[in-house]
Amino acid sequence: MEQNALIKHLTPFRRRVRLVLAWKYSAVGGTIGLIFALLTDLGDWLGKWEAEPISIAFPIAIGLLSGIVYALVRFLPAEAVAQLIDRRAELKDRVTTALLCSETPFTQPLREDAVSHLASVRPSQIFRFRLTTWHGAMALLLVALLVSNFLPQLPLPFLASFRQDRKEAKQVVENLNKVLKPIVEHAKEPEATKLEKAIAQQLRELYKRAQRGRLSKKEALVKAEKLLAEAEKLQRQSQEHIKRVSTKAITAAETLKESMKQKAMASQMQR
Repeated sequence: MEQNALIKHLTPFRRRVRLVLAWKYSAVGGTIGLIFALLTDLGDWLGKWEAEPISIAFPIAIGLLSGIVYALVRFLPAEAVAQLIDRRAELKDRVTTALLCSETPFTQPLREDAVSHLASVRPSQIFRFRLTTWHGAMALLLVALLVSNFLPQLPLPFLASFRQDRKEAKQVVENLNKVLKPIVEHAKEPEATKLEKAIAQQLRELYKRAQRGRLSKKEALVKAEKLLAEAEKLQRQSQEHIKRVSTKAITAAETLKESMKQKAMASQMQR
């Protein structure tokens, strides 16, 4: 029996090892991805940025896939697989010795003995899918992420005041949306000013956070006061613009009237 024939008998075991590694490394990658997802979600709670569902799911998916890909493409020598089989199946280094021994009169019996023992061992018997610390950490982080996302909707008695606060914040933003609706509508027009567009954008972000329960009543009132102040500033700018336009129009009319008078007088003098 040649060495390649023995290595061929190791193929099912090597395949099983890769699957078990993929199970483990996907948990490692998923844990890291969930940490990033939780940090992203925390930033959304604090109002640092807006976390869309895809920005939460993306690092988790990347972490899981990275772990699986790493397990499937990493270098896995036959010697390492043989040592794992010997240790877990208690074959007393039969497979490793048969694989690494040089060509001697005893090589053939060693390889035949190793193959006969391999035939009595199933890959799934010695390489099992086990829950590790990484799987536990991934499960805990996933629960934390779900709680973070659905906290305002959880029907827990001790969250009653929290839910009421979020409900009142939502009402504040809805009232603000009604007041500033003309500005939001006009911000869609091509001639809209930067201030109008900025007010509309801030209001949209505020509305999203309120709908998701990420906005407290206190923060909603502060934001509402700020946006109303900017709306008043916009109104003053509009009034000043109208006043300037009116003044220019009156001046232009008076200039035109004076010019017409001068032309009329010049015409009479020529007669």
